[in-house]
Amino acid sequence: MLHDYYDLKDLPVIDTGSRPMQVASFDRKEENGDWGQFLYKDADGAMVMLEENGAGCIRSFWAAVTTDDTEMKIYFDGEAEPRYVCSVRGFFNGAVPELCGPDNTFLERGQWAYGDCFCGNFFKPLYFERGIKITVTGSNLDFYYHILYERFKDNVKERLSAGVSEKMLSAFEGKYERPAEEYTVVKTLKLEHNYTDGYIADESGVVTEFCIEYDEGVDLSNVKIDFAFDNDPISKIACPITYLFAEPLGYTGIETIAAKSEKADGKIRMHCYLPMPYWKRISMCLVKFVGDPVELTIKLKIEENRYDPETTGHLYVNYRRGETELFEDWKLGEFYGRGHVVGLVQTCRGGQWCEGNEHFYIDGEISPSINGTGTEDLYLGCYWPNKKYDSPVAGCVNNILPPGETFAPDVDAGYYRFFHDMPIAFENGIVLTIQHGAVGQTYSYYSSSCFSYRLPHPSQRLTDLIDVSSASSRKLHEYTKIDDDALYTLSGKIEGDRNSAKLSRRGALHKSSFSFTAAIDKSNRGAVLRVLTDLSAGPASTEVRIDGEHVGYWLIPETNSHAPIGDSDFEIPEHFTNGKELLKVELIPKDVFAAFEFRIITRI
Repeated sequence: MLHDYYDLKDLPVIDTGSRPMQVASFDRKEENGDWGQFLYKDADGAMVMLEENGAGCIRSFWAAVTTDDTEMKIYFDGEAEPRYVCSVRGFFNGAVPELCGPDNTFLERGQWAYGDCFCGNFFKPLYFERGIKITVTGSNLDFYYHILYERFKDNVKERLSAGVSEKMLSAFEGKYERPAEEYTVVKTLKLEHNYTDGYIADESGVVTEFCIEYDEGVDLSNVKIDFAFDNDPISKIACPITYLFAEPLGYTGIETIAAKSEKADGKIRMHCYLPMPYWKRISMCLVKFVGDPVELTIKLKIEENRYDPETTGHLYVNYRRGETELFEDWKLGEFYGRGHVVGLVQTCRGGQWCEGNEHFYIDGEISPSINGTGTEDLYLGCYWPNKKYDSPVAGCVNNILPPGETFAPDVDAGYYRFFHDMPIAFENGIVLTIQHGAVGQTYSYYSSSCFSYRLPHPSQRLTDLIDVSSASSRKLHEYTKIDDDALYTLSGKIEGDRNSAKLSRRGALHKSSFSFTAAIDKSNRGAVLRVLTDLSAGPASTEVRIDGEHVGYWLIPETNSHAPIGDSDFEIPEHFTNGKELLKVELIPKDVFAAFEFRIITRI
């Protein structure tokens, strides 16, 4: 069964049947020029924003500083003629009637004095069965963009027929149905300098709403919340209490699908609707060590737990705060096992703090699949300092620019982003980081909470590695005969890691068919073929055959001569690998295919 992550009850169910991806206008030189950057220029002179083979779906499309001096074309499934033709600004502004709706907006979300502070946000799913390509031409291509999309690994026909989420439409129309406020537990607590038990029960259940209510003027900045589940001695949720409600700076009043805050009759009420399943025990307490005593009321709605513990994760909220380190990304989270990231809450203080790009590394990859264009862009805004804004999936919780000010050097920026459009799924761990300042060059003060559902055991395992530069590795894997004299050396940096030293790698530029054998677990659910490649040699396309059978075409569309070392994955479906312990992999390049090493990662 497929899952609709705009429907909150589906969020805890982990689905690793698709691979999260992103293309963006990030500066390939890592110098903060995050506009007007594309994958490559095609034979017709158009700049390529996105190109992908196989089946998948665009889940969200954000762009800023757009103009009508462009022509964007979107091609589906190898069709010769584009299905949609419009300017980039027109895409969000009504130029394509069938793409109009509440899930496609063009709004002002910034306050920079000298810039166009409007951005477009598009969430209607665009499915493709055999590939997609988006190109752009025009006199002014210096716009910003990022596109989140997924590549389908399994259940392809079912995924392609999923359609548009009614929950998503109702949320963007402002008609999202909230559960009735019929609470199972209501308890008023006086918090002093200690741990205060809130709710403990030895039973199964799922918290479907957690609410706190307190008087206006009460300061909760020193109160933390702590949830432990199923007799685990390590808390799953441990953060300042307001972060759980996407209100990191205290009450400002927000409404998103996952959380809502409101004020009425002298009371403030904050609601978190993210489901918290447990099977044996729940233990919740509040922690306060400094400041005056405070009083608040907690309310929990608890329902029967019908989730399968084999496929359902606990809710984790991982929090950290502190000063940034020069030229080191701020770590939003680092997790193992399998699961998906469903949300982020972040505050930033310090010069140029909203310039940093996000870098999300999935399943041990060396270059990030999610590589963005700026902090405020990750949170679907435009040009810091931002105005306060709310949407079903993202928001800025405060007007960053104080009245009468033209710059905000000492004001915290607060943001939230919930990935209902596309949770960031991983099978063997994930590392989420973000730059501070333009390129990590500022002393700043950050805080962040990362929301995820996770299971402790991975569903991938590395089963073989072929080092193309090693004669013994080539011989062991029956690699197509290559003499050492045919190898070349590349010296370069890893894409997405500005702080890395130059690496030296030896490999081969394949211009004709080549093959090798690789080991795989007999009890597998398919495999991933990962190559460490030379992005300056791209774009690259190669046919992939497994044991003589055509599997598909592996496309690596990006070119990057400034940071040319990166990796790329190709999914091998289970019906090509089922019951096998060895695979003969044959690759037939269209032009040239660069390879330093191959990894075979078994899905288990």
